[in-house]
Amino acid sequence: MGYLMVQILVFLALAAAVGFAAGWTLRGRRAAAAPGAGGAPPAPPGPATARESARRAPAEPDGGRAGAAASGDDLKRISGIGPQLEAGLNALGVIRLEQIAQWSAEQAAAMDAKLDARGRVQRDDWVGQARRLVSLG
Repeated sequence: MGYLMVQILVFLALAAAVGFAAGWTLRGRRAAAAPGAGGAPPAPPGPATARESARRAPAEPDGGRAGAAASGDDLKRISGIGPQLEAGLNALGVIRLEQIAQWSAEQAAAMDAKLDARGRVQRDDWVGQARRLVSLG
């Protein structure tokens, strides 16, 4: 029984040593790839997508409804656009349903990429929905 305990302790020590070595190696590679460490130049400051800028935007007490109502349409009337995507669209200058209704297929795809919407613009047919909502008044 004592021999078995010694074997278990040896294997645990060996596993800990291997884990430590692997972590040390990976940490060194990650630090070498970090900006400013002689690797790639640092990315410009700021969010990479409109969705991230919407996440980082300061929250207004009324949830931003007063500003949206005063300056543009309620884009959340389009199925598939929630508060976060609406904030991202507003950050990109899209505040009216007419703007979305006039998008070409290429513009819709480009906006999908900017919003990081993962195909939602085409899948939920935002352009068609916006055209119907605009025609209804």
